[in-house]
Amino acid sequence: MKPFRSFLFLAGIVSVLLLADILGRRAGYEGFLNLRTERVVLLPQGRWQGLWQGRGKMWVQEEDREILSLQEVWAQDTLMNFYRRIYRLDADIFLDEELQGIPVTPFEFDSSQTGRTLLDDFFVKLLVMRNPDYAESLREWYAKPDFWTEALAGNRKDFVRILHFGDSQIENDRITSTLRRFFQDDFGGRGPGLLPLFASYHALQPTVSGAWHTVKAEKNSRRGNYGIYDAHLTCPPLQTLVRSKKKVAGTLEYRFPEDFDAPFVDVLVHSDLPASSLRLSEDGKTVHAEGQLETFGQKRLTYPLAPGIRKLDLEVELRKNHTLYALAANDTVGVSVDNIAVRGGAGTVFTPNNRRFLADQYMLLNTGLIIYQFGVNALKNTSAQNHDYSYFRLLLLQELTYVRTQMPDVPVIVVGVADKPQGNLRAGQISDVEQIRRIQREVAFQTGCIYWDLCEAMGGKNSMKRWAEASPALASSDYVHFTERGAEVAGTLFYKAFLNQYRDFLLRERKNLMLLRAKQLQGE
Repeated sequence: MKPFRSFLFLAGIVSVLLLADILGRRAGYEGFLNLRTERVVLLPQGRWQGLWQGRGKMWVQEEDREILSLQEVWAQDTLMNFYRRIYRLDADIFLDEELQGIPVTPFEFDSSQTGRTLLDDFFVKLLVMRNPDYAESLREWYAKPDFWTEALAGNRKDFVRILHFGDSQIENDRITSTLRRFFQDDFGGRGPGLLPLFASYHALQPTVSGAWHTVKAEKNSRRGNYGIYDAHLTCPPLQTLVRSKKKVAGTLEYRFPEDFDAPFVDVLVHSDLPASSLRLSEDGKTVHAEGQLETFGQKRLTYPLAPGIRKLDLEVELRKNHTLYALAANDTVGVSVDNIAVRGGAGTVFTPNNRRFLADQYMLLNTGLIIYQFGVNALKNTSAQNHDYSYFRLLLLQELTYVRTQMPDVPVIVVGVADKPQGNLRAGQISDVEQIRRIQREVAFQTGCIYWDLCEAMGGKNSMKRWAEASPALASSDYVHFTERGAEVAGTLFYKAFLNQYRDFLLRERKNLMLLRAKQLQGE
C-alpha cells in the first residue's frame, strides 16, 4: 500500500500545482482586463495590499510591453494614425497654465458605474466637437440609437448645453462663468446661454414692460408646464377670456456689454405662438427667424444676430397660449454653459414640471449635462435646527429621481455643499455640513448620478474660514458665499476634476482601440 499512497500523494501535489497555475493565469488575465477597462481596483486591506499593487503594476507592464512590441506592425497603418490624432493626449487642454498646480478632487461614481457610463457618452460628444474634421467617422464609430439627434429629428448634432442649477452660491453667473470660459476655450461655442426672463441678481437681467403675466410654480407645485425657470411669461388671464380688438403686448429689453459674443438667439415659446406675433430687433433693426423646431406644445425659434450687438428687444403680441418659456444667446455648434440660479432655493427645480413637457424642453435646448449645486439653504432651514436633515434627503431623492427618469441619457453631477464653520459640537457629534454632504453623496449614488465634493476640494473642515481670511479673500465674512475670486477658484477646481476624468476617458479609449487594431493586424 505504501507505493500506492506515495503515488496518490504525488498526484495530489501535481493536481494542486496545475489547478493553482490555471487559477493564477485566469486571475492574471481577468485582472489585466479589469484594470484596463475600469481603472478602479479595490485592494484588500492589510499585508496583502502591497502584493496586489505589485500584481497590478505587473499587468500594466505586460500591457505596455505588448503595445511596444506591436509598434512596428502598425507604424504604417492609417487607422492607427487616425487613433493617435483623435485621442491625442498632448493637446493644449492638458497643458493649460491656469490648471497647473490645481489639486484634483476626482468625481465619485456609484458601484454600478451608471454615472460614469453616462459621462463617457457625454465625452464622446466633446470628442467630436474637438475633432470636427472627423465628426462623421466618430459618429459611425460610436453609433447609438438617438445619441446624436437627442431623440428629436432636426436637432443640432454638434451643439450641447450644460445646465448649471444652483442657489445663491452661483448667483450672477459666479462659478458658471469660469466653467463657461474653460469649456468654450477647449471645446468651442460662444455666448452666455440662457438669459434671465425676470428681474434677478444677474448682470444681464432684462427690462420687463407691457402686459406680461408671470406664472410661477408655487411651493409643492406638481405637473405644471412652467418651463426651465419654473416660471414663464404669458398672456393676462382676462385677455384669454375677453378678446379685445386693442393690441396687447409684452416686451423685454436686454443691454449687453462690449465683449458680448453670440451669433444666435433661441426663443422657446408655446407652439400656438406664431413667428408673426413675435418681433425681435437688434439695435433697432428687426431680425427674422431662420429656423424652427417643434415638439408637442412648444417650439424653438432661432434668430441670427449681427456681430457687436449691444441691445436686444423682444416684443410678443399677447393672446391665449402666447407664452414665453426661455431665451438663450449662444452658437449652434460647440458648448453652452447656462447659469440658472435660484436665490434661497432648496433644489426643487425639476419636479414642478410636467414630465413630458420637461423632457421635451430639455431636448429643444440640446441638454447634454446637468450640474446640480444646492445645499446652502438646507443649513439655514428652521426645521433643521434639531440637526435632523431627513426632509432634505427626501427632497433630494425626489428631484434626482425625477430628472433621471425623464432624462435617462443625460448625466447629472451633484456638487456637494461647501464648507461652513460650526461651533458648539458635542464630542462625537457630526456637523451639519457633514450630514448634508453624506446625504448628497448617498442619494447621488442611489439615483445613478455623479458626486463631486466641493468641501473636500476646498481643503476640508474649516477651509471656508481659511478662504475668508486669505488675501485676497476667497469667501465673504458670512462664511457661506464665495467672493468673485473665490467663485473663480471653485470653478477651476471643478473643471480640473472634469478634465481629469475626460483625460482618463481618452486614455482608456485609445489604449483599447489600439490593442484591438493591433490584434486585427496580427491576424492579417
